[in-house]
Amino acid sequence: MSTSPKPPYDFLPYTILARNKLPFLSEVFESIHLKGIFDETVETRLKYDELFLMQLGLALQDQDKKTESITIDVDKDFLKNVEKKLPFELTVDQKKAINVILNDMTASLESTRLLQGDVGSGKTIVALICALAVLKNNYQICIMSPTTTLAEQTFAVAKQFLEDEGFKVELLVNTTKKKNEIFQAVKDFKIHCLVGTHALLNENLTFNNLGFLVIDEQHRFGVDQRKMLSSKGKSAYCLIMSATPIPRSLSLAIYGKTKVVEIRAMPKNRKPISTIHLYKSQEEKAFLHARKEILNKHQVYIVFALIEDSESKADFDSLMGSFEDIKKRYFSEFNCALLHSNVKSTEKTKIFHDFVKRKIDCLMSTTVIEVGIDNPNATIIIIENAENYGLAQLHQLRGRVGRSDLDSFCYLVTKDKISSLAKKRIEALLSTNDGFEIAKQDLILRGMGEIYSTRQHGLPDLEFADILRDAKLLEKAQSDVNELIKMGYPLNEGLLKIVEHKWQRKFSFARVL
Repeated sequence: MSTSPKPPYDFLPYTILARNKLPFLSEVFESIHLKGIFDETVETRLKYDELFLMQLGLALQDQDKKTESITIDVDKDFLKNVEKKLPFELTVDQKKAINVILNDMTASLESTRLLQGDVGSGKTIVALICALAVLKNNYQICIMSPTTTLAEQTFAVAKQFLEDEGFKVELLVNTTKKKNEIFQAVKDFKIHCLVGTHALLNENLTFNNLGFLVIDEQHRFGVDQRKMLSSKGKSAYCLIMSATPIPRSLSLAIYGKTKVVEIRAMPKNRKPISTIHLYKSQEEKAFLHARKEILNKHQVYIVFALIEDSESKADFDSLMGSFEDIKKRYFSEFNCALLHSNVKSTEKTKIFHDFVKRKIDCLMSTTVIEVGIDNPNATIIIIENAENYGLAQLHQLRGRVGRSDLDSFCYLVTKDKISSLAKKRIEALLSTNDGFEIAKQDLILRGMGEIYSTRQHGLPDLEFADILRDAKLLEKAQSDVNELIKMGYPLNEGLLKIVEHKWQRKFSFARVL
């Protein structure tokens, strides 16, 4: 005689089940295994459980860390005094972001904040103004960038801004020669602000009193790297900066209770970039326009996909094969440079510097220019084979121009026949310059899983719930978890084992920042 397995005990309090109109697990078990019914009620319970366990894992890790942020004192006229010294006017959004972050630290409200802003919206100066307030409270600052070029540019701005206030700023990248001297100076508090790349993860780097950690384009760093850097300042306030806006529901899932502040407005006098789509047979229009811009003392980018001919990707233009031809046909009398991933770091840095100093008129490159180069004099970017890039990447590349009050243009050159998906990407770029809208369109076109994989962020995989579609259910689950933690609700051993099983090794990494 066969016996049916016992229905599971419910791990959720009755109040939560009643409030969210969720069935008991025994009812879910009966519906699926005995009646063969999988209706909306059953599905909602399974989705809720996944989201609840995810948020509980984040909350328990937050609780386990027991990290209190630094507390600082800020003069009431601090921001006004800083603004008087700036050669430009801060936007309303920048001021709001600064006040929010400073309020976090003066009241010890948060230890982490996510700062989202479009390409060129002025996130760096926001971080540096907040850094200045922290420095005035006798703490050190650490800023990590994803590329050497971006680190060097941040260092140059930080040095000019902070050393005028009497604080020592230094750069640490892989090519830095006197690393040991820098390590000692940081330990002795002779360096107040250290800007760098992955080189900051060196185990020999020890801060005397780290109070403010800035991680730029944090999605470019792995969870292990972010955890290692965070460990260098146990009570340091962490500011995560991202030019890839994400929906609130997704930030809840990835960052837990981490609050988000946004910079939506662009700096004054910035003109919107004119985006033009051309087919390959029409691309001469773009090159002739680029010639005119150079003759007007401006500079241009031309972006290619590959660095050498490849039989497996015959549809791609070869950078090496096209450079000499385009230079000869359109830019023979101008200074041109070729940049790709195989160029040595020192030479790459020199090319970037020469381009910013206007010694190079036309920079032909692969996508290595996607982040880390800021040249207000560049007015045209021509992206070859634009159909082969993702929407977010195209928007990042477009953001290399439009960084001043000059009229700027982005040419998207594609084959005559492109896929419907590629066509939708092009149409999205033609319709808006707003990075937040672009991010939304990218999610619609590609789906959350491809862009924000749970593996990248250290989250457990979801079988039933969808973070975007089930945003309201996610918010309810987070609210319920926070309520249970706050009231000290006794979490039974079975529930904790479920959480541990769900998260497995990921548990120690998911809430690094």
